[in-house]
Amino acid sequence: MKIKKENLLNILIFSLVFFIVIFIFYKLYGYSLKVDYRSLKFNIPYLILSFLMIPIWYFFMSIAYKKILDYLDSDVDLYTVMRIIGISMFGKYIPGKLWFTVGRVALLERCGIPKKKSFTAVILETYFLIFTAFLFFSIILFKIYPFKILYTISFIIFILLLFLFSIPENFSFVINILLKIFKKEKIFFNISFKRYFFILFLYILVWIFSGLEFYLLLYSFTNRTYDFIGVMSVYPSSWVIGFLSFFVPAGIGVREGMIFLILKNFTGPDIAIIGSFLSRIEVSIGELFYLVFFIGDKKIWRKNEKI
Repeated sequence: MKIKKENLLNILIFSLVFFIVIFIFYKLYGYSLKVDYRSLKFNIPYLILSFLMIPIWYFFMSIAYKKILDYLDSDVDLYTVMRIIGISMFGKYIPGKLWFTVGRVALLERCGIPKKKSFTAVILETYFLIFTAFLFFSIILFKIYPFKILYTISFIIFILLLFLFSIPENFSFVINILLKIFKKEKIFFNISFKRYFFILFLYILVWIFSGLEFYLLLYSFTNRTYDFIGVMSVYPSSWVIGFLSFFVPAGIGVREGMIFLILKNFTGPDIAIIGSFLSRIEVSIGELFYLVFFIGDKKIWRKNEKI
């Protein structure tokens, strides 16, 4: 009996997700051994509030991604976009970040979106995430180093780059240079000045809520207040370094190291090392819940597919 192409794809995707979940639990177990839980006393309401920030930031990420698809004349409803992000984000746990892109493209193709447009959407999403994360990195520079001139210079450079890249022609030119470096085909799109800044705003909200998640997590086991803006900027700053570590799955190890190096300037080394490990554990658990919610509904899985 022959297996239909779409059924085979479903089997492969579910199998991949299964092994990824096992891999994540293995990593979480390794992190848990490094934390002395007996010395931790969690403020449960703040810990729950911290967890709740995860679906909120993914919600804004989904809205931003849908806007990108809308501007590329690709009609996909918000719930389907949330499902695609929820499933494909686990591709980042595979070395090389390849499956993150493949997952996005494959799932969008099942919704009737051509590969050219879906790949363009992934490139634009990555660009906006990295670009906005660097805004928070410039804040960290100001907070860590006492030389205000360093912050002023970095902030001015960032604003100039922001306006420079907001010109659609320049924006397209930079993206295609990056694609040429990676020996990929050029992409063509036309995002207006207004739309460009609206998408930037949405991704800044993504980082704000991810920063809130991290700050609330820190407060939940220390019951201390820290530099609010500084600590909120730790996660996006470390994320961008972890993401750029191309061959490390999900930036594992790199991101925790960056969180520790940055956070210790605000909390001291003891709190920083615990915070870095707990952050990875909490985000991974939050992503697993997100995945189970969207992949467990067969009706949602079939919705909008146009095979």
